[in-house]
Amino acid sequence: MVTGSSAMALPAPPKPLASLDPGWRPITLRVDVRNLTGPEHAGRIEEARLARRLEEVNRVWSQCAVSFVPRSVTNVSAPNLGIPYEPRSQEDLSRIAAALNPSGFPALPLTVAGPWGFEEKDGFRLSGLGWVFTSPRGIERIGAMISSTKFHDVSAAPIIAHELAHALSLPHVAEPGNLMGPGGTNELTPGQCLQARRFSEVTLGELLAKAE
Repeated sequence: MVTGSSAMALPAPPKPLASLDPGWRPITLRVDVRNLTGPEHAGRIEEARLARRLEEVNRVWSQCAVSFVPRSVTNVSAPNLGIPYEPRSQEDLSRIAAALNPSGFPALPLTVAGPWGFEEKDGFRLSGLGWVFTSPRGIERIGAMISSTKFHDVSAAPIIAHELAHALSLPHVAEPGNLMGPGGTNELTPGQCLQARRFSEVTLGELLAKAE
């Protein structure tokens, strides 16, 4: 399965949403949150602020009884890894993803990938990306990214929630008024929640955080 996305215009920081089905048991996925820094530590973000953004994302996903817990929250030097701090193409983003995840996926990678906002061929300005590639062997590639210029924006949490939705197998939809739709809201349908939950449990089972 493959899915990917450009970030869309999305709403302001969310309030916690009630689960669409009170009978759903909670699902928690481990996430590695990384912020890419440039020369002289340019673009560094306090780890506590990175973690707070993830808490805001969980307010969106609470409607599906899905949450993301940080396995790690770190700043990573782009120059030390030999990757671009200011990506200028999707090829640059692929290089960043490969450098940050050289040996598998103990957690779902969520990356603030430096300042970027280049235009795709259709003229759409790309500022976020989410993807998953699977095979019968399991996860081949998975992750979500957001530009640091959007991370500090009021719409950061919904954008991240949207990109993580792609990592959980959700595609775009044509209907407005949906997290995955044009000019979306923070809302998902019960069917979308069920798809993301099933994908998390069946395909991403190794990334599930175990209950203590």
